[in-house]
Amino acid sequence: MVIAAPPPTVAEAPAPAFNDSAVSMTAATVITSSAFIDEPVASVPVNQQPFEATLATTATSTPLPTPLATPAEVVRAARVASAVGGMAPGDRATATVSFYYCRTGGGASGDGGGFCGRMRDGSVVYSGAAACDVAYLGQHFKIVGDPTGREYRCADTGSAVHGLHRDIWFNSSAEGWAWLRSVGSSATIEIVP
Repeated sequence: MVIAAPPPTVAEAPAPAFNDSAVSMTAATVITSSAFIDEPVASVPVNQQPFEATLATTATSTPLPTPLATPAEVVRAARVASAVGGMAPGDRATATVSFYYCRTGGGASGDGGGFCGRMRDGSVVYSGAAACDVAYLGQHFKIVGDPTGREYRCADTGSAVHGLHRDIWFNSSAEGWAWLRSVGSSATIEIVP
């Protein structure tokens, strides 16, 4: 680097040889000018031209820049940023499924009955509603192999609903039991927009 400041006062002195990861020199010129007080004090190699010097530097702790993302990583990051519960449209996961219902009718009642009013999001229960972990409220999903072909929405929560568990609402226990027999208690869910 060319130094544009007034010529510094220098004192030449032999320096012991040293090796640094960034510098290796055997002689140095010590800078004694007050023009350099705010800059790091460093040794510079002796140069044939009296007012030009190359600053001897050492490795710094400045981190390297983060590599640029690939187009696929950018698309995935955008999907996840707009995702509910960290899952984006197109993602699939295995979830436990169960059902809850409004009234008994034609089958075993189980323990999920009596839910005929408002859900966590304030809406009244409807076909296609699901109770999910609070992190997934508002998420839309389908269940692979679901005979109803419905798109479900996480509109409710439940004290026994955690993680990827989906508790699907039905009007009657008979409808819920018939559905659960066809789907099973573990199913693949696919997140939809």
